[in-house]
Amino acid sequence: LNLERNFISRLDFSLPNNIEVLLLAENNITRFFNIPPSNVKTFTLSRNPWQCDCNTLPFRKWIIAHNSEILDVNETRCSFEEDRESLRGKVIITLSEIELCPKLIRNYNLMVAEVSVILIMTVTFILLCFRYRYHIRVWLYSRGLRCLKKRSERHVGKLFDAYISLSDEDASEARKHFLPVLELKHPFYKLFVPQRDIKTGNFEIDNLMRRMLDCKRTVFLLTKNYLENEFCMEIFRVAFENSLEEKWHRIILVKYGPLPPLKEMDQSLKTVMVSSRCLKFGDKLFWDMLRYEMSEKRPDTSIDYELQDDSSDDVPLVQEF
Repeated sequence: LNLERNFISRLDFSLPNNIEVLLLAENNITRFFNIPPSNVKTFTLSRNPWQCDCNTLPFRKWIIAHNSEILDVNETRCSFEEDRESLRGKVIITLSEIELCPKLIRNYNLMVAEVSVILIMTVTFILLCFRYRYHIRVWLYSRGLRCLKKRSERHVGKLFDAYISLSDEDASEARKHFLPVLELKHPFYKLFVPQRDIKTGNFEIDNLMRRMLDCKRTVFLLTKNYLENEFCMEIFRVAFENSLEEKWHRIILVKYGPLPPLKEMDQSLKTVMVSSRCLKFGDKLFWDMLRYEMSEKRPDTSIDYELQDDSSDDVPLVQEF
């Protein structure tokens, strides 16, 4: 079907199915509004005032896909009256998408910016999650997500949830602000406190170690008084050695006040403080972190707890080593 030189400006391709050749050169066609039928195998398209803009992209794609069927594909050009001077008379098949539609650059830049922002936010989120993974686990655990913590069979048969190691000078403060929170509030831990639960005269190291082995965890309330007490430090060193022999992390360190520089501390204490987490009493998540470090406990037990008179503080509860 030869339709050349007929001043055609629009074509809807309502053609008989037996047409295989369609000659459209030298008309006034500015663009195709639909796809030519597949039965047409040969075209001529040159010397038409083809509009070249963003709407021409589908036409360009079709030309590239059917360039072998277009006899004058290298002469199919943009209109010489095109608004953009850079496109006037240009062969359409040689133009890039950006040349036809410059706003694609803005779209690409916007897409790149959006992807970059999403990537940066994702990486930042991952880094923050990694950096604060412990605090996240603690927070989730405090909200009831217990599956984040592994249960140990070594806890079975232990009489106490924790052994509390502290100096005599700090006993009164601990009885008021530390022990009641653990023993009187959910989940009601059962604690062993030597100054309270051992009769005077039974403070030999071996006896304390046996008591410590009856506990799931050993909590050391670290203060300046504790570090200066040789008997307390000997208890810590023996507990540390037992922990290494058992290959079981049962020690929980709590900074219960200002401490001297790390370099001035006992070597075994320094090793534990460097290799494990040391909780700081008074921090925002302190109690949640301490409960997370403690062994899993069902809220089905409680113990009677009474504050002792302050007058008892005058009597040493642990003899100097």
